This record gives sequence, C-alpha cells and structure tokens, in this order.
Amino acid sequence: MHKNPLEQAQSSMFAIKDMFFQKEGKKFPLNMRYGVAFPDSSSIEGNLPAVLREDSVFLYNDLENLEPKIIKLFGGKRKIAENQAAGVLINKILKPKFNTIAELEEKIDRFNANAEKIFTDEQERNLEETELCKKKIFYGASGTGKTFIAMEKARRLAEEIRRFF
Repeated sequence: MHKNPLEQAQSSMFAIKDMFFQKEGKKFPLNMRYGVAFPDSSSIEGNLPAVLREDSVFLYNDLENLEPKIIKLFGGKRKIAENQAAGVLINKILKPKFNTIAELEEKIDRFNANAEKIFTDEQERNLEETELCKKKIFYGASGTGKTFIAMEKARRLAEEIRRFF
C-alpha cells in the first residue's frame, strides 16, 4: 500500500468534521468514529493497532450488507434528533449533487487540441473526397482511423459554420 489506511481514515474523519462546520456553522453533532475497508480481504490475522477496533474494519463479506455494520460502528440506531445532521452529512458532504456540462463543440476542440493530426495519404484523400461527395460511407477494421477522420470532418464543418456566422 502506498498510503497507510489508518492515517487516511483519521484524516478523512477530521476533514468531514471540518466540512460539516463550514457548511452548517456548528460543531459536528454525531459520534465520531472511523473505519477502514479492505474489500479484497476476507479475514484479519494478528493484532490490530490500539486505535482500531475490530468492528471498525470492513472486509469483503461486509460489503453486501453495510448498514448494520455501520449502525453498530456508531453505537446503535440514530436518534430522531440526529437525523437532520445525518442528512446534512450525507447530502451535502459525502455525496453532494452537482452536474458538469461539456458541450460537443468543446469536446471536439479539446480533442483536436490534444490529438496529433497526422493523416495518412489515404485518410487525407478521404477527407478531401467528403468535400466533393456529401454522402460517404467508410468501412475499415478497428484502428484504421474511421473515427479520427469523422472527428476531423466535424471540426472542419464546425469551423466553416463559425466563419459563416
């Protein structure tokens, strides 16, 4: 492992506590505990560090039904008064909702900026032929450049449209 999972869990716990304070302006009202997950392991051998309890370790078999293990980790069922804080924790900190938008034109521009535009003679000829014949079907095996030609054609058409307007 490149990073110590206990250190990651501890720092994440305190980061979540700080994020809650930033979002709500008040102290984190729930019990603080951390756990570590080893989803590829099915058992533990040896002695756990003193700062880690066995019920704080999540293994492969725990993944199918996490809720009871998490409830036990935090000391039983949540009280009604804690539901609002838990909702903030879940919806605003652990899994906030947001959307990202990428316009097709932006994607094409990024692709073209990052792509090395080296066409074979045949690919260049095919691109030039699309200027003369608007209906063209390209056949070819995987990796022959069909998508690459289509992206270049789309870029050129977009450029023409920009010049027109």
